Amino acid sequence: MSKKYYTVGEVAEILNIDKMNRSQVHKLLERIGIKPVIGNNKYKKYSVESIERAKELKNVKCKTNIHYKDIISICDIVENCTSRAGAVKRIYNIFKHYDCTANLFYTLMFFMNCCNSIIGLKMKQEN
Repeated sequence: MSKKYYTVGEVAEILNIDKMNRSQVHKLLERIGIKPVIGNNKYKKYSVESIERAKELKNVKCKTNIHYKDIISICDIVENCTSRAGAVKRIYNIFKHYDCTANLFYTLMFFMNCCNSIIGLKMKQEN
């Protein structure tokens, strides 16, 4: 990606959701917490960083079948945890509603990565 900002049509192509109309793409991006920048011409544009986040969330959603709102909640818990044990418990309470067995290995892997991130983040901050 060489530009700083992309139109909704370009974002749809990048995310392989170009069969949706612009309004649907805006709603999807809004639902997963991606906010546009309003340009001088009043058009909504999306930054490279927000497109990368949307790609990551889409990838997790496709591999794990976890709802977007839960993925966003998990990301918020990992990024803003104040208690390691409390954060892991909150994440567990989300994941317990999903299949984390070998049937959906990526869901289990996502859970493990989240827990490791919480423990790793806190250990780095304590040093």
